[in-house]
Amino acid sequence: MHALKRLDLATLRHHAPTGRKVLYAYDCASIDYAQWHHWKQTGGIYFVSLTKQKMDLSVTCPRALDRSEPNHAGITADELVTTVAGIALRRIRYTQPATGEEYEFLTSEFTLPPGVIVFLYLRRRDLEKVFDELKNKLAAKRAWASRPAAQIMQAQFPGLAYNLIQLFERHLAVAHQVRNYAENQRRARRLAAQQHLARARSAVLPALVQSHRRLTQTSLKLCRWLHCHFFSPLPLPMLLPVLSRSYAHL
Repeated sequence: MHALKRLDLATLRHHAPTGRKVLYAYDCASIDYAQWHHWKQTGGIYFVSLTKQKMDLSVTCPRALDRSEPNHAGITADELVTTVAGIALRRIRYTQPATGEEYEFLTSEFTLPPGVIVFLYLRRRDLEKVFDELKNKLAAKRAWASRPAAQIMQAQFPGLAYNLIQLFERHLAVAHQVRNYAENQRRARRLAAQQHLARARSAVLPALVQSHRRLTQTSLKLCRWLHCHFFSPLPLPMLLPVLSRSYAHL
């Protein structure tokens, strides 16, 4: 929170246009409800987080919940609450259909469907794997300079490298039909296993979970292939069969 408080509203909003909401999926250990309320009032900035243990919240009123909505699978409650300081918030209770794990989400955003709020926060856990990729696959583990300008550049370079790799992988799929079939099959099996566990509990997965297809991390196979062949003098079509064979095997 100290780092966020040092930023101005334009930076906190990532320069989003006026009228567009900005939602932070944030760790529950770093929530300052008064500060988030201030940002909501002054900059249209909202948060969603997990509740803390022993949090003293008073239920103001339950909100209507459309249980026929496919994205609301697992949602058990959607209610308005207030903190001891009188700040109005929204609490969403969710039971993971496949495992039965129970979660409570707290947010200052009152208009998005509860299933969307839950999905966005749960995606946060997957996106944290990107940082693991930056450290381990792109070897961006520590700063090589002490001056602020150099540190900013180093923070930007791994991001640029990551985005270029994503664009290159998309180019391979579209222009050369080279796709990571093995990883797609693994993901399909994981989803099928979750669906099976949910059915065993007489439940279903939310529609967003079933339809979302974006892979979180760049394949290690692609990273190794780039590492070996990035400076190769051979033309790309001659190098692709090696990657294709790697992608084809589990």
